[in-house]
Amino acid sequence: MGKKEWGIIAILLCVLGGGIYSVLQTPEFAANVMTGKDIEQVVFADTKSLVGSLVYVAEEKGYFTDAGLEVIFDTSYAHGRAGIEGLLVGDVQFSAGSETPFMHSGLMEEEIFVLAQTMSIGNHMAIVANRNADIETYRDLRGKNIGVTKGSNGEFYLGRSLAAHNIPIQSITMMHFAPGDLIGALENGEVDALATWFPIHTAAEKRLGKRAITFRDVVYAPYFLIGVQQEYALTHPDQTKGFLEALLRAQVFVETNFADAMAIVSANVGVDKNVLIANLRASDFAVRLDSGLLLTLEQEAKWAIANGLTDAIRVPDYTEMINDAPLHDIDPILAGIRR
Repeated sequence: MGKKEWGIIAILLCVLGGGIYSVLQTPEFAANVMTGKDIEQVVFADTKSLVGSLVYVAEEKGYFTDAGLEVIFDTSYAHGRAGIEGLLVGDVQFSAGSETPFMHSGLMEEEIFVLAQTMSIGNHMAIVANRNADIETYRDLRGKNIGVTKGSNGEFYLGRSLAAHNIPIQSITMMHFAPGDLIGALENGEVDALATWFPIHTAAEKRLGKRAITFRDVVYAPYFLIGVQQEYALTHPDQTKGFLEALLRAQVFVETNFADAMAIVSANVGVDKNVLIANLRASDFAVRLDSGLLLTLEQEAKWAIANGLTDAIRVPDYTEMINDAPLHDIDPILAGIRR
């Protein structure tokens, strides 16, 4: 073979080599080949709220892609219970919410799993009342209409707060609204007060101005949880584990780049970054499962049964609803609840 023919072959090899090199540099190749994982599309029930904080960070930083996942964010879900209903019918594979909707799922023996806690937050809940309804103290809440989101931790918080002030929950009328409708109901007089979470209660204070009076008892600290469709978790263990691995990386980013992380959350939930920084600085962003979660679920279930908020008559074994295997595979220390 002559020099000319060898030259042509060398040129072809360079061209082909350049093309291969280009492919190697693509994120798709890194996710599919470099990590040995195929891209799996999953749907997340996005309530556009703080319960999804680590999910938003993981998406923005590309951690899901690195784990072989393409996460579709379905924003048609207004609150945590709605997300669980999406799991049950198979429209979504993952959801996030406070522990209270998951507590109710356990009482109803629904086929979902809790995979992990992602956050615990104090001073998150409040009751905001309208002074024009003759409310100046806790005692004045007796006989009033109070707006809550049915099956949410707003409902549980209201019950705990009233009990702390020796006010029977039967002495008030609970009226149920989607989270986004609570402020309007308070402003137009449909309810006299509302019991809800940050940032809704701070927005209600701002909307009512001098008419607002706020009662804030730290009677419990909510847990934010990740739920998964039971069948999906059992048939897609690698993807389920990958979802958690991405969240663990997001947790590290929050710990080391808090302001930047809050900017990401701000863009997703529509709350000013500086407001988030001020209110969430002391929050515990941590992907894990611990005994405190189990205790809270059991206490809330007893409360729901005692107050006739469920047809169930006994507290379920919540360890059956908590699937700690994926987290245990990542790091046994993170899975503090074992069956």
